[in-house]
Amino acid sequence: MWNALPITRDLYGFQLEHSYSKPWTATVTVNESIDGLELAADVFLFDLKGSDAYEQLLESIRRFSVNLKRDKGKHTCQLTFRCKGITDEVQGLPLPAESLENGYLLVDLEFSEEL
Repeated sequence: MWNALPITRDLYGFQLEHSYSKPWTATVTVNESIDGLELAADVFLFDLKGSDAYEQLLESIRRFSVNLKRDKGKHTCQLTFRCKGITDEVQGLPLPAESLENGYLLVDLEFSEEL
C-alpha cells in the first residue's frame, strides 16, 4: 500500500506504508485551474521491485488524483506519468528500456490519462 504525503501545498510524495526512512518513490505536482486539475507524477524506478509494485503505485496515484478532483469540485483532471530512471533487469518492469553497458536499464517513458 502506498501513502501520499503532502510535501508542500502543491506537491505530494508517495512511499510505501512502512518506508518512512526511504526517499519518495514518486512525487505528484498539482496545478489547479478554474475547471480542472493538471497533475504530473514523476515515478522514480530504482526503488520499485517488480511489475506488481509498479502497477500498485500507478493505481494509487490514479486514486489520489480522482479523490483530489472530487474534493476540489473540478470537472477535468489530466494526469501525466513521467517514468524515468535507471533500474535493473531483475525487476521485470513492463516498460520500454535501453540497455546500458553496466547491465542496468535506462527507462524514459511519459504518458497521460484523462480522469
